[in-house]
Amino acid sequence: MKGKKTLEINPRHPMVKMLKDKATEDPESDEVKDLAKMLFETAMLESGFTFEEPQGFASRIFQLASKSMGVDPSEQVEAEPEDDEPEEEEAADEEEAADEQPKDEL
Repeated sequence: MKGKKTLEINPRHPMVKMLKDKATEDPESDEVKDLAKMLFETAMLESGFTFEEPQGFASRIFQLASKSMGVDPSEQVEAEPEDDEPEEEEAADEEEAADEQPKDEL
C-alpha cells in the first residue's frame, strides 16, 4: 500500500508571501500563474516526482531567465554567418598537416 503524498506550503516563506502579494494585486496575471506553476513543479522535481509537460516547465524557466537577464523573450535568434564552412575546411587541413609532421621518438 502506497502512502499518500502531501505538498506543504510555508506561508511565511518570502517567495510565497511575494507570490500572494502579486496575486492580490493582479489575480489574472499570467506572470503570477507561471510563477506559481514553476514553484509547484520545482517542488515536485525536488521531491523526486515527474510531471506530464516538461516542455512547459522548461519554457517557464527560460522566460524567467530571459527576464532576469533583461533579454526580450520574443527576440529573434541571429542567423549563423554563411562563411563558417571555409573555417571548418581550414581546421581539417591543419589537423591533417599536424598528423603528417614527424614525431619525436624516445
